[in-house]
Amino acid sequence: MKEKIFNFYLLFILVLSNFKSKKPIFFFLTSLSEKIKTLDYHSSKIKEKNFSKVHDSIFGLIGV
Repeated sequence: MKEKIFNFYLLFILVLSNFKSKKPIFFFLTSLSEKIKTLDYHSSKIKEKNFSKVHDSIFGLIGV
């Protein structure tokens, strides 16, 4: 739920910044899609790191 609120907030900021710059909507949409791809990439990397930490700690407790 917090992630959806954060994504909406980020989208809102991007829309406001687009109105200030007065760029054509096509450039705004392409830059938005690039930013979303970058965010997805970073969030997947964070999830992988968190999973490996949990995985290591669980097997560390078991003693494997």
